[in-house]
Amino acid sequence: MILNRLALLILIVLLGSLCLPAGAANWPDQFYAPYINIEMYAPPTINDVYDATGVKYYSLGFITANTTTGKLRFGDHPEADYYKDQIDTLRTKGGDVIISFGGAFAEKTEPAIVITDLNNLVDAYGSVIDTYGMNYIDFDIEGGALTNIDANSRRYEAILKLKEKYPDLMVSTTIAVMPYGLTEFQLNYLSNATKAEAEYKKNTGKDVLIFDRINIMLMDYGNDYKGDMGQYAIEAATNTNKQLSQGYYSGKSEAEIWKRMGLTPMIGQNDNQYEIFTLNNAKTLAEFAGSNGAGMMSQWSVHRDNGNCPGQVVASPLCSGIVQDPYEFSNILKNYTSMRPSEPAPISSTIWPDQLCAPYIDYGLWQGYTINDAYAATGVKYYTCCFITVNNAGELRFGDHTEADYRLNDINALRANGGDVIISFGGAFGESSEPAVKITDLDKLVDAYSSVIETYGVNYIDFDIEGAAVTNQGANSRRNHAIIRLKEKYPDLKVSTTLAVSPVGFTEEVLAFLSDAKGVEDKYNSENPGKDVLIFDRVNIMLMDYGPSYLGDMGQYAIDASNGVHRQLSQGYYSGKSDSEIWKRMGLTPMIGQNDQEGEIFTLDNARTLAEFAGSNGAGMMSMWSLSRDNSGTVGQFPPSATGSSVQQEPFEFTNIIKNYPSMRIDPTRTPEPTPTYETGLITPTPTRATGLIPEWNSEKEYDTGEIVLYGGSMYAARWWTIDEEPGIEYVWLSTSGKLVPDRATGLMSQWDSGRIYTEGETVIYDDGVYSAKWLTMGEKPGETYVWDMISEIEPEVPVTETVTETETPATGLIMKWDSKTEYDAGDKVLYKGKTYTARWWNVAEPPGHTYSWISDAGEYMPTPTPSSGPAKQWDSRKAYAAGDMVIYNYNRYRASWMNRGEVPGVSYVWELAPEEPTPSPTRATGLITPTPTYSKGLITPTPTRATGLITPNPTPATGLLGG
Repeated sequence: MILNRLALLILIVLLGSLCLPAGAANWPDQFYAPYINIEMYAPPTINDVYDATGVKYYSLGFITANTTTGKLRFGDHPEADYYKDQIDTLRTKGGDVIISFGGAFAEKTEPAIVITDLNNLVDAYGSVIDTYGMNYIDFDIEGGALTNIDANSRRYEAILKLKEKYPDLMVSTTIAVMPYGLTEFQLNYLSNATKAEAEYKKNTGKDVLIFDRINIMLMDYGNDYKGDMGQYAIEAATNTNKQLSQGYYSGKSEAEIWKRMGLTPMIGQNDNQYEIFTLNNAKTLAEFAGSNGAGMMSQWSVHRDNGNCPGQVVASPLCSGIVQDPYEFSNILKNYTSMRPSEPAPISSTIWPDQLCAPYIDYGLWQGYTINDAYAATGVKYYTCCFITVNNAGELRFGDHTEADYRLNDINALRANGGDVIISFGGAFGESSEPAVKITDLDKLVDAYSSVIETYGVNYIDFDIEGAAVTNQGANSRRNHAIIRLKEKYPDLKVSTTLAVSPVGFTEEVLAFLSDAKGVEDKYNSENPGKDVLIFDRVNIMLMDYGPSYLGDMGQYAIDASNGVHRQLSQGYYSGKSDSEIWKRMGLTPMIGQNDQEGEIFTLDNARTLAEFAGSNGAGMMSMWSLSRDNSGTVGQFPPSATGSSVQQEPFEFTNIIKNYPSMRIDPTRTPEPTPTYETGLITPTPTRATGLIPEWNSEKEYDTGEIVLYGGSMYAARWWTIDEEPGIEYVWLSTSGKLVPDRATGLMSQWDSGRIYTEGETVIYDDGVYSAKWLTMGEKPGETYVWDMISEIEPEVPVTETVTETETPATGLIMKWDSKTEYDAGDKVLYKGKTYTARWWNVAEPPGHTYSWISDAGEYMPTPTPSSGPAKQWDSRKAYAAGDMVIYNYNRYRASWMNRGEVPGVSYVWELAPEEPTPSPTRATGLITPTPTYSKGLITPTPTRATGLITPNPTPATGLLGG
């Protein structure tokens, strides 16, 4: 009986062992097997994920060896069969697992490094295979483990012995990669595996592959890679495939090599803060993998496949760091085998009319009208969709929307009704994110713009270039060259640019922007006989946000600005074209209702006035900012709203006026509004002192550019920052009544005066020529800027008024009072505000006590400035800064080490780089208009760029699979 019982017990044990779940008999040709880090003591389990997603296969990481005992375990878990119950349960559902040895932190603990005896190593690996019933294992070899030649050799030999013992065993290796492919370290690692295979074949006559699959980690490329992570992944996979065809898998077909490759991105926020693998990247990579027949897709990791920490810039092991649904990455990637890239939308065949109304719609918003709402209500067929910029993941998108084809269905519905759209890049917040600013490689920039053109099938695009982007010459040059290449690629493509303007026209910065474009197109046309390419087919001007000096009739300002720009274009970018053709090439875009500048309100009557003007002159386009605002919203609201005009109106009332502009004409019988004069470029209201509208000048108050004061019964505007400089005497103040200099005698020409305002047609003498002003100007030297035309050489009969250009000290030895128009040499002495100063070097128009050009008898250069408070402002070369003051210059933030004036940040050691400020929340309701600084002489103070508020962590090298 005892023997029978013993025999029965043995039989039960044997039968039990035979019933242990075994590994899957056959792995499919293509499968998705996301990583799950079971070293951690955290949910979910593989069965939790299976129940939520239906995913059947998983990669379990990581088994390492205890450096003291040599035992192989999952992390710190003591059990030799840890997690086996979960694996067994999954197998009952038809699934299975890959077990991976090594990992990012296994440079000293991967079994082949710890166990130096080959037979013991084979037994150790075999114990895991036997315990878990495996027929697929992986070796994740990273960092220092990759170059440990002795350990690698032992591992190669051990794998060959394991394949003898387990004939159906599949083995893969997981290694890091860059967008250009495998580095020399990975290539050497695989080359040495090939040598081990050759040696094995020599000894046994068997042709065995050590690695049946090469799994590449599409992640953590380093600080030089801040672009599209989906594109980087595709480049890395493509380049690795080529390298394998010439190396480890040489002799195999391209299709077979793809079958032997695994693609593993790190989802969401990577270990490098600039690298974010988005849901759209996952879709793009899955389509690529499916179309190329990749054998496996994975991801790091299932524990991170949730949206529990959106916006976190340091990679977490428990969340992706982006907005997503639970398991959203898995639900994309699991279908990769059947996914293929979508065909690009056919390029629109729309023939745009000579005149069109195309209101802006802000696709950066998450609310408001759609273009089809507007079409149904107004019949307007054309719209300007804005703004596409580059996000932190390097993708071109509308605002914060993640979809590459956001609103495409709306656009296609509009096209079905005979309409179409213009897509605009850039915008007011595009100073640092317009594609040409972020993408510095021309080929990639062309591809980026092309991707938008092809996704939306558009044949009309716009570039809204504002603020600091206007003077970013590198980006502007790239954009200009990219546009020419786009026009070669898409012959029917129309391109416009949208630019800020004041009632007197474009600033010098904007004119220079257009001049640069003209230079590029002229060079291209000269090098390509028969070509006559225009970079910008249309110039669209933003009739809005002129600043605190323009608080009058917004309709009249819009007309004045349009006339000024037309004149400038006729003499500049569109020179040689007729007046009517230039009007056809212009777009007029007001901001309806309340503008960003308090006091600027574009009314319904202004809209009629401007529409009649545009129709009378044959303007090619009218638009408005914006469709979402074309309703009352909250009447009287300031700051303006993104979803209401703040004026009393009917829904779409502005659109219904502007849409008819081609047939509208100026009514000659209407009594015109009084036209404000602003020869100085500054509109002067005429308040009485009692109104308190214009404050009296105060010698102790600081004034910024454009601020207006009353002094001695006259009004003055500050041309730049000033304090304690008397209006009517000091050069810094401009009389808004035009009385900066005495009236000239009739019929006489005067020497050019840098401090005087000149209007179109006024003539001056400068050096040896007579010059005529093309448009309103001040401070721009004849012969050096294109605002002046030389009309003749100086002739003897031309009467010239006498001008005093230099003040000499009388023979009496008396010291003369400082004069803003006098040139001073080193050593010259002057009196200023009761003090005697000596010039340290040549200077002009630099007031003593406010510049280092002068030193007083007491040894003072200038009074100690009061430290400023609040956020850093754009650096001003004329302003005195106290120690600790913060400024923005060339996109960087600087702190003054000591008092200075005129010292350039980034050049002078008086300034040190300072940490970035947290990103402020934009106060403006629109995305179109650059925050308007005050104006002087038509010059715009650059808008400081906003800090990202992101802290750069020490990036993990491109060896790391583990995401924190």
